[in-house]
Amino acid sequence: MNQKATSMTNSDSQSPQAWIGACQVMAQPGKLRFWEGQALQAIAYAIVLARSPEDYKAQLYQSLQHNGLDLIRLGDVEPLLQRFKTRGMAQDLVQLARQATPASPVIFGRFQALEETEAKPSVPSVEEVSENHEIAHEYGSTDNSAADLRSDMDVEGPHNTPPASATPEPPQPQWPLPTLTELDWEAIQQQTTLLQQAAQLHHSAPFALWAIIDGANWPEIQHELEAHDPPHACLYSTLDEENRAMAPWLVKLDPDNPVTERFKEQDQINHSGIVFSSNQPIKALREHFRLFTMLWTPADDKSPIYYRFYDPRVLLDSLHTLDDWKIGRLLQPIEQLYIPLSPLLGLAEHEDIDNSVDLFGEEYTYQGRILAVAPQAELPDGTVNSRKAFKVTEREFERFGELHGVRARKALARKLSVITQNRFSESSYLTASNYAPELGQLYSMTSLNQISMLAICLLELGIDFPKGYPDAKSILSSNKLAWQKRKEIKRWLPGACERRNFLGKESME
Repeated sequence: MNQKATSMTNSDSQSPQAWIGACQVMAQPGKLRFWEGQALQAIAYAIVLARSPEDYKAQLYQSLQHNGLDLIRLGDVEPLLQRFKTRGMAQDLVQLARQATPASPVIFGRFQALEETEAKPSVPSVEEVSENHEIAHEYGSTDNSAADLRSDMDVEGPHNTPPASATPEPPQPQWPLPTLTELDWEAIQQQTTLLQQAAQLHHSAPFALWAIIDGANWPEIQHELEAHDPPHACLYSTLDEENRAMAPWLVKLDPDNPVTERFKEQDQINHSGIVFSSNQPIKALREHFRLFTMLWTPADDKSPIYYRFYDPRVLLDSLHTLDDWKIGRLLQPIEQLYIPLSPLLGLAEHEDIDNSVDLFGEEYTYQGRILAVAPQAELPDGTVNSRKAFKVTEREFERFGELHGVRARKALARKLSVITQNRFSESSYLTASNYAPELGQLYSMTSLNQISMLAICLLELGIDFPKGYPDAKSILSSNKLAWQKRKEIKRWLPGACERRNFLGKESME
């Protein structure tokens, strides 16, 4: 056997190991995007069980094509163990690598959208796409839901600003608030039973309790449905397993099916889904709600974006925002609507409910608290036969942005309390969450964890930060990329805190 043949044999017999690289991808026309918002391109890190960089690239390309994605650029590829040796071990990458198996050798991290208005990196790096996963680990957080507070509102996206209207709209009346009544699961079952009894007396179709469950917020739902098989249907038409794993699921909540109890046990701060009663069959419900999984907005009149109305936060915002006829059409087959309570819902205008919710409370304190929702206005009947007929107006789009901003600041305040282990007062967290986004805009640091890093600096060093800290101001004012600034500030902060303590400067506490 010659030397070349021997080399090939050794390469083929080498056991595959986990390799990591960062890739920039583009969604193929008409294919499902794996990221939020309207951007056509995104970056993510990919872990692949491979024997060589060439094997990594071949498997990566095949997986991307299978999922309707085109590879634009690929950064440096290296063994995952080598990365850990040179840059330290990251728990999120370890957990991701554990998902890779010979049957599913390609595993992607979270895709981050690249807006067309942003400068595209010439070659994406693992540091850039993974920087949003680091702050919680640095501060010892074990609260995964708080550490991964992604933008839950796909309607306006995390950084999109509604375009200015060419001609100002006439003054509009305020949206009527929906009526919210707090119940528990037992009361909901009693209401459903009364509806069933009334239907029997009138010889009409029986009522049942249903849920629309968000696969992105409850990743195990597919396994639960396969194991216990309640009446259910996917609201997406795709047969691709990875796409279906992120899809919304229509599920009948039969009292004797284990899935019903599993749903009730879900931490409500995960926003796993909404609940409603209806006398419509599953086929009619699926056909109805499928019309609303995409939404047309003023941001782009050429293509719709995902509308996650089944996320409790988005639905409650919608009830505060959409015109009456749209709410009527969205909720048409629903008799009673229920939303699991969490501190991150948009409740500020409902003082009677909001005052009973502790933004910084433990997750278990919200369990079993459900909001029965009734829109204040009389809703017209009617059906919507096309998605484009449900287009959001400029006025509604701006309102969505306002409500999302309020919730985002509350979510950031709660996240800060978790990752700093409640070392500061609640008012300090709220103040930092209000100032940090403005500071981020000033220094072009706008991702969630870049803003979180700035908020931590405000907490540790005072509300005037970076005043009095020339080294930090030099870093923030530099021409480096935003993720690089965050990493430098992270390395700089511990020493600054030591000097602050030595000199007796005050933090926000």
